[in-house]
Amino acid sequence: MVDQKSIYGATLGLAHSAIHGAGTLAVVLLSGFGGLIAVGMAVADAVVHYHIDFGKENIIKAQGWTVKDGPFWWALSADQMLHQFTYLIVAAFLFQP
Repeated sequence: MVDQKSIYGATLGLAHSAIHGAGTLAVVLLSGFGGLIAVGMAVADAVVHYHIDFGKENIIKAQGWTVKDGPFWWALSADQMLHQFTYLIVAAFLFQP
């Protein structure tokens, strides 16, 4: 899956994001929200997740960074931070007062 994250529309990159979307779907449903809201959040998460990964992979490849390079780890950390922000936004949307 990792190798295809940098190829826009590649099956395994899409599958990776779909797995994350399925996890979001399960969590939102288990949190008591309806199916339409859960599907919406799952699709939104999958789409955002896909594009975050696509961007990170292409930046890493363009720069030629490997696990031996410090900037690789900064890019990976930024990628993970953006994923966590996505979950915070989903939670904020679902649990707004």
